[in-house]
Amino acid sequence: PLSKSFLQFLVSTEVQAVVQEKRQEGEAWFRTLGLLKLGPGRRDDALWRKEIDRRVDIFMEKTVSPMTKKDMDFRCKRFLFEFCTKYNVIRVSEALAMVEKSTASKTREDVRSW
Repeated sequence: PLSKSFLQFLVSTEVQAVVQEKRQEGEAWFRTLGLLKLGPGRRDDALWRKEIDRRVDIFMEKTVSPMTKKDMDFRCKRFLFEFCTKYNVIRVSEALAMVEKSTASKTREDVRSW
């Protein structure tokens, strides 16, 4: 059980000030993961784009496909961003896994346009 003094500490002005300061950062992360929804028309585009870039970087580090980071151009990232906003950022990782699976057996010469 929580003590009375601990509960009083939680509602103190110092703790509440820190909570207010950190709340936006935490809520933005939860919205990126699809765990928290905002009203229509409001998105955290910059945070989603940063997370997509991070996942693409991880994908490029671990992949065995002949793709390079240059192959992930604006069109590809735009598709991943729209995919992310329609579903959630976890689906971006699933999409990148599908790309890895379909390109793993190919060489750069096999494909005309990456």
